[in-house]
Amino acid sequence: MSILPNTSHQSDGLSQIREQIDEINLKIVNLLHQRYQLTAEVARYKKQSGLPIKDPDREKLMFTKIESVADSLGLPVKEVVKIFRIIVKYTYKQQENILE
Repeated sequence: MSILPNTSHQSDGLSQIREQIDEINLKIVNLLHQRYQLTAEVARYKKQSGLPIKDPDREKLMFTKIESVADSLGLPVKEVVKIFRIIVKYTYKQQENILE
Protein backbone atom coordinates (compact mmCIF):
# COMPACT_ATOMS: atom_id res chain seq x y z
CA MET A 1 0.00 0.00 0.00
CA SER A 2 1.41 3.36 -1.05
CA ILE A 3 1.07 6.51 1.02
CA LEU A 4 1.28 8.61 -2.16
CA PRO A 5 -1.81 9.35 -4.23
CA ASN A 6 -2.06 6.91 -7.09
CA THR A 7 -2.28 8.90 -10.28
CA SER A 8 -1.86 7.23 -13.64
CA HIS A 9 0.94 9.67 -14.50
CA GLN A 10 2.95 8.73 -11.39
CA SER A 11 2.20 5.07 -11.89
CA ASP A 12 3.31 5.10 -15.54
CA GLY A 13 6.47 7.02 -14.70
CA LEU A 14 7.30 4.68 -11.86
CA SER A 15 6.61 1.65 -14.03
CA GLN A 16 8.97 2.93 -16.70
CA ILE A 17 11.72 3.55 -14.16
CA ARG A 18 11.22 0.08 -12.67
CA GLU A 19 11.35 -1.48 -16.14
CA GLN A 20 14.70 0.23 -16.70
CA ILE A 21 15.93 -1.06 -13.34
CA ASP A 22 14.77 -4.58 -14.26
CA GLU A 23 16.66 -4.34 -17.56
CA ILE A 24 19.80 -3.25 -15.74
CA ASN A 25 19.39 -6.11 -13.24
CA LEU A 26 19.23 -8.59 -16.13
CA LYS A 27 22.35 -7.05 -17.66
CA ILE A 28 24.15 -7.40 -14.33
CA VAL A 29 23.16 -11.07 -14.09
CA ASN A 30 24.34 -11.67 -17.66
CA LEU A 31 27.64 -9.93 -16.94
CA LEU A 32 28.09 -12.07 -13.82
CA HIS A 33 27.49 -15.14 -15.97
CA GLN A 34 30.11 -13.97 -18.48
CA ARG A 35 32.53 -13.30 -15.64
CA TYR A 36 31.84 -16.75 -14.21
CA GLN A 37 32.65 -18.34 -17.57
CA LEU A 38 35.90 -16.39 -17.86
CA THR A 39 37.02 -17.19 -14.35
CA ALA A 40 36.38 -20.86 -15.09
CA GLU A 41 38.79 -20.51 -18.02
CA VAL A 42 41.29 -18.86 -15.68
CA ALA A 43 40.95 -21.78 -13.25
CA ARG A 44 41.60 -24.32 -16.00
CA TYR A 45 44.67 -22.35 -17.09
CA LYS A 46 45.91 -22.19 -13.51
CA LYS A 47 45.37 -25.93 -13.15
CA GLN A 48 47.38 -26.69 -16.30
CA SER A 49 50.12 -24.28 -15.30
CA GLY A 50 50.29 -25.26 -11.64
CA LEU A 51 49.44 -21.73 -10.50
CA PRO A 52 47.74 -20.96 -7.19
CA ILE A 53 44.11 -19.86 -7.08
CA LYS A 54 44.81 -16.55 -5.40
CA ASP A 55 46.97 -13.87 -6.96
CA PRO A 56 47.30 -11.07 -4.37
CA ASP A 57 48.98 -8.69 -6.82
CA ARG A 58 46.21 -9.15 -9.39
CA GLU A 59 43.54 -8.79 -6.72
CA LYS A 60 45.11 -5.58 -5.39
CA LEU A 61 45.30 -4.09 -8.89
CA MET A 62 41.69 -5.08 -9.61
CA PHE A 63 40.38 -3.49 -6.41
CA THR A 64 42.41 -0.33 -7.00
CA LYS A 65 40.76 0.04 -10.41
CA ILE A 66 37.31 -0.72 -9.00
CA GLU A 67 37.74 1.85 -6.22
CA SER A 68 38.92 4.48 -8.68
CA VAL A 69 36.04 3.95 -11.10
CA ALA A 70 33.45 3.80 -8.31
CA ASP A 71 34.81 7.04 -6.87
CA SER A 72 34.85 8.80 -10.25
CA LEU A 73 31.19 7.82 -10.75
CA GLY A 74 30.20 9.10 -7.34
CA LEU A 75 29.31 5.65 -6.04
CA PRO A 76 29.85 4.62 -2.42
CA VAL A 77 33.31 3.08 -2.77
CA LYS A 78 33.12 0.90 0.37
CA GLU A 79 29.83 -0.63 -0.72
CA VAL A 80 31.04 -1.28 -4.26
CA VAL A 81 34.17 -2.95 -2.87
CA LYS A 82 31.99 -5.12 -0.60
CA ILE A 83 29.99 -6.29 -3.61
CA PHE A 84 33.15 -7.17 -5.52
CA ARG A 85 34.63 -8.96 -2.51
CA ILE A 86 31.56 -11.21 -2.55
CA ILE A 87 32.04 -11.81 -6.28
CA VAL A 88 35.73 -12.60 -5.81
CA LYS A 89 34.99 -14.93 -2.88
CA TYR A 90 32.53 -16.80 -5.08
CA THR A 91 35.13 -16.92 -7.87
CA TYR A 92 37.68 -18.53 -5.54
CA LYS A 93 35.14 -21.19 -4.55
CA GLN A 94 34.41 -21.81 -8.23
CA GLN A 95 38.12 -22.14 -9.02
CA GLU A 96 38.69 -24.46 -6.05
CA ASN A 97 35.98 -26.76 -7.41
CA ILE A 98 37.59 -26.78 -10.84
CA LEU A 99 41.06 -27.44 -9.45
CA GLU A 100 39.92 -30.43 -7.40
